[in-house]
Amino acid sequence: MHLRINAIIASIFLLLPISARERIEGMPTRQEAANQFQAYPVNDVNAPALSRAPKGYEAFHIEHYGRHGSRWLGTDKMYALPVTMLEKAQRAGKLTSKGEELLCKLQNIKKASNKRVGELTPAGHRQHQGIARRMVRNFPDIYSAGNYVNARSTTVIRCILSMAAEVSEIERLVPGINCVFDASMVTQKTLNNTHVDTVAENLTVETNKRIAEEYDHRPYDLTPFTSLIFNDSQWCRDSISARQLFKLLYDIGSNRYSHDNLYNIDEYLPLPTLLEEWKEKNVEAYINNGMTPVTNCRPPYAQRLLLNSIIEACDTALVSKQVGANLRFGHETVVLPLAVLMEVGGTNYETAELDSLHHYWRAYQYYPMACNLQFIYYRPKEKKKQTPENVLVKVLLNEKETTLPGAPVAFPYYRWSELRDYYQNKLNSFKIKFNEQ
Repeated sequence: MHLRINAIIASIFLLLPISARERIEGMPTRQEAANQFQAYPVNDVNAPALSRAPKGYEAFHIEHYGRHGSRWLGTDKMYALPVTMLEKAQRAGKLTSKGEELLCKLQNIKKASNKRVGELTPAGHRQHQGIARRMVRNFPDIYSAGNYVNARSTTVIRCILSMAAEVSEIERLVPGINCVFDASMVTQKTLNNTHVDTVAENLTVETNKRIAEEYDHRPYDLTPFTSLIFNDSQWCRDSISARQLFKLLYDIGSNRYSHDNLYNIDEYLPLPTLLEEWKEKNVEAYINNGMTPVTNCRPPYAQRLLLNSIIEACDTALVSKQVGANLRFGHETVVLPLAVLMEVGGTNYETAELDSLHHYWRAYQYYPMACNLQFIYYRPKEKKKQTPENVLVKVLLNEKETTLPGAPVAFPYYRWSELRDYYQNKLNSFKIKFNEQ
């Protein structure tokens, strides 16, 4: 009797839409589990409400760093290799009907990606247009005729096009604003530096290798996936790496959110298996960007040049009579460690316990496609009160107000002079600790 009831319940469960039945308590959704491939989650409808400027204050300056928008995967191999692996199985007669379906979809995806790898998609273009619209709407004192926008990008084309999308939208919405933009090797080291030192890089590489090996050997059940795709489990074990195949499909499946209904391979990637892969990806993101003793907390300091650039730009803005914004465009490998270094929100969570990391620190909350940091500076409206000590700042992480180190004057506003000293001391301590000239 109990078996019949359980069977009926299971049948009903399978008839539910995937969105209704694919939930695992306390774990991310499929889109969140896409991690850095997740589409930018903020739009004109769901954008967070922002607090009003402090009484007697006005916004006068913005420092910004943003990742490029949604894009194609980075290499041809990422699309080609899973096709090669499944074609091998097809020739051996080892694919199920679902495996044949998957192969056909992957062949079409590979064809669509030809000469497109790494490029910005239309979705990525729209994400930056939306960010620009909301910046103009949120900060009209800054984005107004006669003020300036100084935009800089890395030399990567998807970043340049993301910058162009934002700047052109600002110019469309604010006639008379003075926008200049550039992409040059002159600023490349500041905008896209991922090098701390050889010691830090060796620690990161060694730790990632160890974690990958641990995941390879832990009880990570790929059977729900392999039994769906292959009709011969022994051949699958002997002839291909199912783990490698699943990792490749994770990337392809996760990046579907970068496209407008181009493809969907969710049905071939069982959610429990996908979430195990996400846990490893989350640990990898933390090792590469986070403040963990496992790497002596060194990787975030790759962004010390960028932080110093922000401080210097603010110093200039404080003595300038101009009002405007410095917009920088690059990559998630800069946004996340910069946020960690500046202790924005919970990004600087520190632990060496990597097995439980996913309960406390989740990369998808910080660095989806088009992720961005906006530092908004305020000064008193009365000119006689416009001293450096009276300048306040708040930070938006993906357009949401969040915390900075120290005590706020009144959340989300912090005294910039105190933050500036804190960051300078932090950078100086790094130089002393690691003997940097």
